[in-house]
Amino acid sequence: MIRGSHPLLAALVERWRPETHTFVLPVGEVTVTLEDVAHIFGLPIDGEPVSGWTGSSNKSTAYAHAKYLPLLRDFERIHTYSWGSACLAHLYKALCRASRYDTKEMDGPLNLLFVWACE
Repeated sequence: MIRGSHPLLAALVERWRPETHTFVLPVGEVTVTLEDVAHIFGLPIDGEPVSGWTGSSNKSTAYAHAKYLPLLRDFERIHTYSWGSACLAHLYKALCRASRYDTKEMDGPLNLLFVWACE
């Protein structure tokens, strides 16, 4: 169980399967989709990929990781990126890390996961 977490989050993490990026529930396998991200957060899911190289693996304490700052520099192009895809990839990565037996904390877009689970 993730220390200090909401019981719903802990229950979901216990049911996460990194091999398939799905939650295994009594009703079957389910997962958060791109359409869910678009519906819940209103982020675009079509467009250019959000990617970038970062010179370090340091975690960012800001709302946006430092590697995304170059993409935010040109306000005319911000809407052309698939921010929803980046958000979903970040959630999947966070769930995979959290599902490891030695992990005590979880980061990532947890608001997305909570809203998705409640809906």
